[in-house]
This record gives sequence, C-alpha cells and structure tokens, in this order.
Amino acid sequence: MKKRLISVLLTLCLAAALFSSMSVTAFAADTIKYTLKSGDTVYGVCQSLGIDFYANYTWITKTNNIKNYANLKPGTVITLPAAGAKSDSATGTTPVEGSANDKTLLDGDFISGYLVPHVMKSGETVYGVCSEMGIDFHSNSDRIMKLNNISSYNKIAAGRTVLFPSTKAPESGSCVKIVAHKIVSGDTTYGICSSYGISYDGNLKLLQTLNNKENMGAIKAGQLLYLPVPAVISANQGGGANSGSTNTGTTAPAPAQYEIYTSISNGELLVQISGVTVTKAKAGDTIKVECTADKGYTLDKISVTKHGDAAASVEVAEDGSFKMPAYAVDVKVSFKAAA
Repeated sequence: MKKRLISVLLTLCLAAALFSSMSVTAFAADTIKYTLKSGDTVYGVCQSLGIDFYANYTWITKTNNIKNYANLKPGTVITLPAAGAKSDSATGTTPVEGSANDKTLLDGDFISGYLVPHVMKSGETVYGVCSEMGIDFHSNSDRIMKLNNISSYNKIAAGRTVLFPSTKAPESGSCVKIVAHKIVSGDTTYGICSSYGISYDGNLKLLQTLNNKENMGAIKAGQLLYLPVPAVISANQGGGANSGSTNTGTTAPAPAQYEIYTSISNGELLVQISGVTVTKAKAGDTIKVECTADKGYTLDKISVTKHGDAAASVEVAEDGSFKMPAYAVDVKVSFKAAA
C-alpha cells in the first residue's frame, strides 16, 4: 500500500512538473495563455502547440501589443489562439480563404497566407502601400523587415521589389502562396520543395525566414513547414484553383508542370517566378532569368531551348524573361571576359 501511494505521488509530481514547464493556461473558449521561458520564440511556441503562426500573426501581434518580437523577455505572458480555433479573432490552424479548392497543393497542405510583391515607386512608403493593400503596417512592420532584409524604411530605393504579407491573394498578378505542410516521418525540406517545383538552395534564405529556423534539416514530425510557392492570378479567374478559389462545383485538375534545366559557367544563375527560385513551371508562366557574372566577366547571352532539342528555341525578352512553353526547357547563360 505504501509503495502504491509513493508511486501515485511521484506520478502526480511528474505531471505537475511537465505542465508547469509548458506554462500554458486555457483562457476563454478559443485562446490560451503562455509564459515565455529563456530561449523561447513565439514562432517556436506556436509550433509546439500546433498553432499556425502566420495565419495568426496579425492577431497575436495586436492582442499582445507586440512592437518587436525580438524584445520579448522570459516571464512575459502572451495570449495565443487555441489550435483549431475558428473564430473571427483567432483562426488557429484554419487555412486562409482558397485552400479547399487549390488543386496545386499536396494532400493535407493548406495556404497559410500570401506574399504580394510590389515595386516601390518614387515617393511611396511601405506604410502607404500597406494602407492601399489593407495590411496593418504596425502589426506587420517587423515581419516585412525580416522578409525583405530591410534595416531602415528610410533606405528603400524606388524600383525595389518588396514582399508584403497578406491573408488574401491579389485580384490579379503575381504573388507567393505561403503553403503550410505538416511534417510526417521521412519528410525532408529539400524533398517537399521538389514536390512543389521550387529550389531548396535558391530559396534557402526565404525558407529560413518563413520558418524562423537556421537549420532547415532540423524538422520534426508534427511541425508545420512553410513553403514559398509562386502563383500567377489572372483577373478573370475570380479566385480560380491556382489563386485559391472558394468557388463551389467542379474544379479543374492541377495544371502540368514542366522541368527547367539550367547550365552556366563563370557566374551564378537563378530561374524565378515572383522572386521565388523554381525548378519547374506551368505553361504560360512568366519566368525571369537572374544571373550574376563572376569577377572579370560580363553577360554574353541567355538562350532557352526545348530540352534535348537545341533547334527549338524560346524567345527571351531583353529583361531576361520568357513564357514557359508546354514542354521542358534548357536555360543556358554564357559570359565573356570583360573588356
């Protein structure tokens, strides 16, 4: 009897210790309280609790009056939406509008948000662009800086492309879908990127920023992995399958994607859609070839041909862009010695 009593007491003590180490308290119907510990980040806490950080970023920032996530200290109590909450104020892991009928997503994946590119014009401010897009600048200021590696809003030159986080896709034009993938045993970040036709190496910095993680190999089953997946939305789509439609009825199957093979020497080469480096694309996508010459070299020629058939060429514009045909292509960039 004495041994049994001791065993029960030990079990209760262990349970209490585990609960207190998490510092999580239920709060209202769809929120919880969490006390930050040394080494905690809000992103990491959300991961451990199964909460979609990006779908709830604005809500978390406003609710906790967070000016700078880096300044949060141990002992700070924050309010978070409960995982799976579906109220207007706290969305939990609920996908944003459009995930249900998006046939480009892998089974179980959903769209957590969007990154909308905008080319800054003379006289524009990030605050002003946010207002035009319906984005809360104060809640998203820190995130915009990290996404675009901005140190000061006073130093953004006209002509620079800035990514703006949004919960809605633009009515038309290019954007980046933030796709949330729940990791299962055996998954690798490289493999999931390949499944979506995006380059792991070419998008490493953006992946690290989206996932608040330096080592993208250190992923665990059950966590959400965020991926930047480019999309192009036409005005007459009305939010079609590729844009994240919520229309009911029959939806078209995911369009075929074709491989992009690259070849370069004396420089670096990136093949991109909406600033995201890709390894394959759909017919009709606008592809931008971004290349950088090694020291002592300058660009000579960019050529795009049908894969395995050099005689079948694809027209390349002066800015290095081309329309993806309905077949795989070879992209070759040559440099010559600078005069």
